[in-house]
Amino acid sequence: MQDIAGVVLAGGLSSRMGTDKSQLTFNNQTLLEKTKNLLKKTGIQKVFESGPNGIKDLHVNHGPLGGIISCLTHLTPYKDILFVPVDMPLLQVEVLIHLIENHKRDLSHLAHYKFPFILTNTEKIRTIINTQIEHKELSLNQLFKQLNTTIIEHDFEEELFLNTNSPQQWQKAKKQLQLQEQ
Repeated sequence: MQDIAGVVLAGGLSSRMGTDKSQLTFNNQTLLEKTKNLLKKTGIQKVFESGPNGIKDLHVNHGPLGGIISCLTHLTPYKDILFVPVDMPLLQVEVLIHLIENHKRDLSHLAHYKFPFILTNTEKIRTIINTQIEHKELSLNQLFKQLNTTIIEHDFEEELFLNTNSPQQWQKAKKQLQLQEQ
């Protein structure tokens, strides 16, 4: 997979969690390490981090779009970029492979979920995102409406897409992770 890069979106403020989500640990591995390893298991050879310790936001405090446009701009040699948030600890490699295998247009995501998704890295898409940011339209939904999108059907369980934005959600995710290991 030479023409696809993986990006872990890890630049959020983690305000509801009260601590940096990327550094939460399970079995001596941070969520950041876990997510990077998950991307590598798909066969993607180049995996990057978006955030203060990786690709820095060109537009600070502009939510996920700020990180996404920074990565697209930084990673222009890559045709497609798979974006995975750091706070989805139950996500599995089969989900990402299904997404990669079915990516066809500007943007591909699984039915019922915005994340993870693949964006084709073109000047057109970078211009659309920059325009959204200039107009303070920071919604991913708005971006998705403007692009030629492939919505990929699947039968993956909803729990795999659990976001851990609060300590309670993190505790729930840890219980599920323990069950997966048994």
